Order: sequence, then structure tokens, then C-alpha cells
Amino acid sequence: MSRLRDFGPLVSQPPLALMVRAALGAALALLLSGALMWVVTPQGALLDHPLLIAPFAASAVMMFAVPGSPLGQPWAVVVGNVLAAFCGVLVLVFVPHPLLGVALAEGLAIALMSLARALHPPAGGVAAYVVLAAVPGAAPDWSLLGTPVLLGSVLLVVFAWIWHRVTGATYPLASKP
Repeated sequence: MSRLRDFGPLVSQPPLALMVRAALGAALALLLSGALMWVVTPQGALLDHPLLIAPFAASAVMMFAVPGSPLGQPWAVVVGNVLAAFCGVLVLVFVPHPLLGVALAEGLAIALMSLARALHPPAGGVAAYVVLAAVPGAAPDWSLLGTPVLLGSVLLVVFAWIWHRVTGATYPLASKP
């Protein structure tokens, strides 16, 4: 039988300086990514979707608060998010029901991310977002793969790389042969 304290935190509390660095870096990266995506969007064009999506915030937590996690490295962030968005749109082509669509998109996203060695937990939210944000009866929106997903993911990675270099931290991890 499990003890109640087994449900407590397993991660030690980081030093205050690291917490502040992570919080400021993530906030700035999200702000700058959203602003840059807005600037490059054709003026006057109305998008059917937001430029910043909730899973980006979860990606930022991984890249800034636990930059040493293999699940938050550039390949995992960019490829994982794009594959998950692809799965969400693909499922919408065949399954218009949101409950079944989310489940199928999530399962397919995990399988494809695993095959691509790009497992990124926040990408599960990308797959769900694509399915749940779809307009009922409308054609699936393949443009989501480019903006916001690919462009937003790349911008977050670039800002994470710059932030960690400026603040003396290491990101991304050195790849192994």
C-alpha cells in the first residue's frame, strides 16, 4: 500500500535565480514569438486560428525550466509539434466527431513522434487543439501546420537558444552520435 507522502514532489526546488531565469525567459519567448508571428502575418488577413496556442506555453516550460530534458530539445519541439498537428488535421479528414477525433489524433501523434524520435509531451496538446478548434462542417485547416505550429515552434526554439546563451545556460543538449 502506498504512503501518502509518496504523492509528494519528487523534484527538488531549484535555486531562486534559476526559477527567475526560467520564468522570464519563457515569458519573453512567448511574447516575442507571438509578436513576430503577428508581424509576418499579411496585414489585414484574418486567420481562423490564434498565433499562440496553449501547447506553446507547455513547450516553453520544458525549454526554459528543464532545458536538459531530452523531451524539450529542438528536434522534439519542432518535429513533435508539427507531427502532432499533422495527425490532428489528418484525423479530421476522416473523423469529424471531436471526442473520437482527439483520442485518435493523440494516439497517432504519440506513435509518429516515437517513430521520429521526437516525443514532446506538449505536442499532445497540439493534436488535441487542432481537433477541438476545428469548425464543425468546415474542411480541415492544413495551414495550421505552418502558422502557428511550425513557425511558432521554430521561434520558441530560437528564443530559447538565444536566452540560454545570454544567461550562461546550456541549450540545446549536445547530440549523441
